Amino acid sequence: MKKGKVLITVTNNVVYDRRVNRIATTLAHAGYEVHCVGRLMNAKEEVHPTPGITRIKSLFRQGPWFYFWFNIQLYFFARKFGHDIHVSVDTDTLLAGIGMAFLGRKKLVYDSHEWFERTPELLHSPIKRWIWRRLARRGAQQASLRMTVSYTLAQALQKSYGAPFQVVRNLPMYHSSGPGGTFASKTIVYLGVLNAGRGLEIAIDALLELPGYQLKLIGEGDLSAALRSQVHARGLEDRVHLAGQVLPEQISGELVGASFGLLLLDPASDSYRLSLANKFFDYVQNGVPLLCSSLPEYRNLMACHPVGLLLESYTVDALVSAIKIIEQDTARYLEMVDACRVAATEWCWEAEAPKLLKLFEGIKE
Repeated sequence: MKKGKVLITVTNNVVYDRRVNRIATTLAHAGYEVHCVGRLMNAKEEVHPTPGITRIKSLFRQGPWFYFWFNIQLYFFARKFGHDIHVSVDTDTLLAGIGMAFLGRKKLVYDSHEWFERTPELLHSPIKRWIWRRLARRGAQQASLRMTVSYTLAQALQKSYGAPFQVVRNLPMYHSSGPGGTFASKTIVYLGVLNAGRGLEIAIDALLELPGYQLKLIGEGDLSAALRSQVHARGLEDRVHLAGQVLPEQISGELVGASFGLLLLDPASDSYRLSLANKFFDYVQNGVPLLCSSLPEYRNLMACHPVGLLLESYTVDALVSAIKIIEQDTARYLEMVDACRVAATEWCWEAEAPKLLKLFEGIKE
């Protein structure tokens, strides 16, 4: 029996958004009719349409005009769609969601993957931060359900926007067949968007002090060109592999043979400081120990399962020192691999999905 029609909206290429895909699949299996709307990134996507997904073209690639134009398109698409529940993923799709809640009388779900106005890109733009905060606060107070990815972020958003947020963590499906981390390969892998504040420049420079180590970057982003230039300038073309963007089902294969999973975040960004990234759990599910910034959520998780090393500073020296610690204590590395295998049985989507379904059932009450 169908429980309702759900429209999920994003500004990215929804095919690669694992959180959105997990949520959409879970709701569909529970009896909801689900459709996702994202951004058309290139002409090839038009040739190969994906069932249950619509991609919208935009006249603009970035900046204020992109967000405004894209939300206008989202709104008019949604008006024709005839759904019951409108899910705005992050603040950058919230303008259309507010319009649908106010004019279209739809139930609005605000799924905030980050503290949008506190991201590194907006740290030095007070006017833009003010505009995004006003929009987020309005949307949060109008929404029937507000979700986010971590407990510390939920507390911060509630204080900032004046409405409670529920936590649905970014957990992958349980993966029991991975071979686990391989210290002998001396390979550091990063999975995710290549954007500012994620320690990517630090990791490249760290290789200069780590002879024999390789770095693999899986993803694309705003820094893609700059990182390639940095690799060339350092003469590290033979030690840094930029794998590009991969489909969700290809991630486990890309992590095979890795020694460490990289998760460095600039604590100057409140959004990053309070985050709980997809990649943390992806590394764990594949048995790859982490080199991870010592931020609140990650400290709490590692207190339960020591699946990696916490770095106290966002520097090259901190990263190099952490790796050298393991070089002197390889037994500890094997303990971290074992901790990943134990934690994987707990930190998985199978355990988190019931929370999502309960929250959506509550929207109709």
